Amino acid sequence: MKASSLWAVAKILFGSGFTVAASYAVGRWFLRATGGWPLFRRGERAVFAFAMGAAWLSNLVFLLCAARLASTWVFGAGAAAATNHCRRRSPNACHGGC
Repeated sequence: MKASSLWAVAKILFGSGFTVAASYAVGRWFLRATGGWPLFRRGERAVFAFAMGAAWLSNLVFLLCAARLASTWVFGAGAAAATNHCRRRSPNACHGGC
């Protein structure tokens, strides 16, 4: 493989991992804000937080694309803000703790 191919694979893996982290962070925030977090058991919380966050991020991406504001920097800044907010609210927030 060429170095450019490896760089492309690294960017894809980083982007997908960052998207998973942002989905979980947004979903956790939403479930806590609506009072749904204590309704789930510990193993269910991560699954539902990820699913809810993915739905929220999907809608956000649609709205950004519709407004013609979608760019790599906007997505990166939004995901960084979501994960940073998750980590600031609770030190173990992004590790599945409650």
